[in-house]
Amino acid sequence: MPQFAANLSLMYTELPFLDRFAAAARDRFTAVEFLFPYAFEPVEVAARLADNGLQLVLFNAPPGGTDRSRMAAAWDQNARGTAALPGHEAEFRAGVQEALRYAEVLGCPRIHVLSGIVPPGVASIRSSSGFAVRPSGALWMARNPSETLRLESASPTMVTFSPL
Repeated sequence: MPQFAANLSLMYTELPFLDRFAAAARDRFTAVEFLFPYAFEPVEVAARLADNGLQLVLFNAPPGGTDRSRMAAAWDQNARGTAALPGHEAEFRAGVQEALRYAEVLGCPRIHVLSGIVPPGVASIRSSSGFAVRPSGALWMARNPSETLRLESASPTMVTFSPL
C-alpha cells in the first residue's frame, strides 16, 4: 500500500506553520515533510511532531546563509542552494551542519541538499560525473549512517523537488 507524507510547506497554508502538524494528523497522515524549519527552534518542531504522532521524513538543507536567521530568510531572498556555487563553501558547510543538527533533534532520516542555480557565465563546481563535488565533501559531517543527503540539480528556469 502506498504511503504518503503531507508536505506542510504546501498544505494547510491557511494555518500558521506550527499548527499544520495537528491538521495533518487530523487528516490521518502519519508522516510529514516540509521545505525549511529554520525559522523555528528544532525542539519546537520536535514537540509538534511528537504531540501529533508524526514522523518527519524529509526536509531541505538551507538554501543559503551562514547563521540561522539568514538561513530562515534565504529562500524568500531567492537563494536556491549553495552546493554547486563557487565561493559559497562556508555557506554550504554551515547549512549542512545546521541541517544535520535539526535532523538529529527531529529524528529525520533524509535531508535534501539544494545545488543552487549557477549564474550564466560562472563555472560551477563539477566532478567528472557532471555534478557538484562539494556535496561529497559534506558526507563526512553526517554522524548517523542512516542519514541520507539527497542531491538535486537545478536549472535557471525551473526548480523542482523530487518525491519521496
